[in-house]
Amino acid sequence: MAGIATILRYQWLVYWRRNLLPGKFNRANQGLFVLIGGLLIVKYFSLLRAATIEIQQGKTAKFEILLAVIFLAWTLLVLGSRRLSIHIDGLSQFPLSGRELFAIRTISLLMPPGSIALSIISLALSWPVAHAANPIAGIIGIWLFIGFSLFSGLFLYHLMNALRGRVIIFTALMIVASLSAYQFAADGQNSNWQNVFSFSPLRFVVQASMNIHEWTSLLLLTVVTVVALCLASWLFTRGLQAKDKQSTSSRMIPGTIHFPGKFGGLIKKDLRYFRRLLDSYIGIAITLATCSYLIFSARPEAGFVWAGLIAVFLGNAAIGFNSFGLDSAAGFDRYALFPIDNKTLLRTKNLSFVTAIAIQAIPILGLTFWRLGFTNGSLTAIEAGLLTLAYLIYGNVMSVTQPAKMYFFRFSSGGSPVSALGGAIFGSLPGLLMLRFLLEESPFVAWQIAGMILVYLVLYVLSISWSANYFSRNRDRIRLTLS
Repeated sequence: MAGIATILRYQWLVYWRRNLLPGKFNRANQGLFVLIGGLLIVKYFSLLRAATIEIQQGKTAKFEILLAVIFLAWTLLVLGSRRLSIHIDGLSQFPLSGRELFAIRTISLLMPPGSIALSIISLALSWPVAHAANPIAGIIGIWLFIGFSLFSGLFLYHLMNALRGRVIIFTALMIVASLSAYQFAADGQNSNWQNVFSFSPLRFVVQASMNIHEWTSLLLLTVVTVVALCLASWLFTRGLQAKDKQSTSSRMIPGTIHFPGKFGGLIKKDLRYFRRLLDSYIGIAITLATCSYLIFSARPEAGFVWAGLIAVFLGNAAIGFNSFGLDSAAGFDRYALFPIDNKTLLRTKNLSFVTAIAIQAIPILGLTFWRLGFTNGSLTAIEAGLLTLAYLIYGNVMSVTQPAKMYFFRFSSGGSPVSALGGAIFGSLPGLLMLRFLLEESPFVAWQIAGMILVYLVLYVLSISWSANYFSRNRDRIRLTLS
């Protein structure tokens, strides 16, 4: 225990000394991000007040939503934790047992300010529970649920480091997306989710708070929390966090596709990198859900499909806005050896993004033509093209001005959250404008769409030219970020 305490104490000191350096807070618009985060926290506590009123009336819908948000927040925090705690490469240097190393890994996740803030927000759920029928059992359930969320995130984190684990998670994600879309298409509404989640840790907390089989619910919640802890610890000590062999990538589909042209190899390399970023699978899940909706719905609506297409692009925003983020410093240096200018390099990155988007968007377009007719299919194709141009325009600028290192088999992290939010708004703007034009049924809608296409084409040409010049002047700075 003394060794664990010493390591954690020094990590705490090093972490906070590094993050309290002069100018650290002003970098990447962190001040504005803190302001936005503060506004979200205010909104969260207003929802807590509403959940408290509902619980006093015997209702738990808002409380269950807050529990689901907390679970997702902990899971996503852990999945992006490579830069938040000691990595396995550093932990393996200490002469400690596997359980001790796992304890260090887990506790170190709670040190960053984001983790501390999330812990306070999670514990704030005790406020509505204090007004429930059984507040003591409810508060115990909250503590167990927080532990379950943390250990589940650690379990998924280490499972994703193994190829078979990623296949299991990807398969489960696709099944859930398909079933969700099928239920929505069949019922026309999301009315049966209470039955789907009737046997889950979330429901155990609610039942304990409302005095419904409270001790049985707490016992079951304890069991699933201990199981999540044991699985996370087992995966950690079994060494599933080891990197996959390079030979496994050659058996995947992108390795068998031939791209014509002198720089087809660069596009193939980028696609191989893209499929190793977890953000990409969000877009794939949304694509599968949208396709399932188009197949099973009796009367599919074009507006739902267009909203789904916007969500697909949002799921792939990281690879568009940070096109150099997955390159290593050595790989970045190789670009200088190729007979390629900066504009061509950026166009190659753009083609890689367009290919990744096309793989996901083409099934939606095909089903839209089939179920909604030629007119709606054509408008959907135009929307996809405008969204692609918007993401490329913003992505070209962001990739050279605010590059950030990303890691394989993790969600994207780093960079400015405010810039990412601005990119999501700018990139989704064409789709939202098209929805507005069509809902207004303006007689000039064709001219409005044609004007949008012209404007975005001009902006794309300008973004390529400006970004290439900026890249040539700041190549060393971008390389330093990727090292």
